Amino acid sequence: VDKEKVANERAVLERLDGSPHILTLRNVIEDDRGVDALVLEYCEGGDLIRRMVRREVGGAADEAAAFGIWRQVVDGVCHMHACGIAHLDLKPQNVLLTTDADVPHVKLCDFSHSYIITSGAPLVPSSQVGAGKYMAPEVASGHAYDGKLADVWSCGVILYTLLTGAVSESTRG
Repeated sequence: VDKEKVANERAVLERLDGSPHILTLRNVIEDDRGVDALVLEYCEGGDLIRRMVRREVGGAADEAAAFGIWRQVVDGVCHMHACGIAHLDLKPQNVLLTTDADVPHVKLCDFSHSYIITSGAPLVPSSQVGAGKYMAPEVASGHAYDGKLADVWSCGVILYTLLTGAVSESTRG
């Protein structure tokens, strides 16, 4: 377990507490090794990638459902950005669903790669990267980048994936 990533995720979750589209941190259990165990909200609907694999794409109902899901993702990202957080790893696997309804309630998760933006360091260091095909081009540039803009790019790729059903074997993992 990477202590830094767990500490980062805890700090981010505590800062984002209260948003309906962010996974809730229920408890923190410390062990004698100094590694926090984060007890998180349970989302019985699984992640977005599993839903996309199970459903066939096409028709107005699917577009409406895709927009309903995507809108919640965007609302969660807007809340994060307003709190000074860039997620940096937005992808369908990090979008959890509380139910398996036509338009389920969405919760963003996995903040271990997230960046807490400060006035002294508004740009994400080039060493922090995101998730493969959901990652904005500037993230791989080798230069510091705007984490909020990188998240917006990832939101666009998630919407494309929702609308087209373009789920490759590499994203099912």
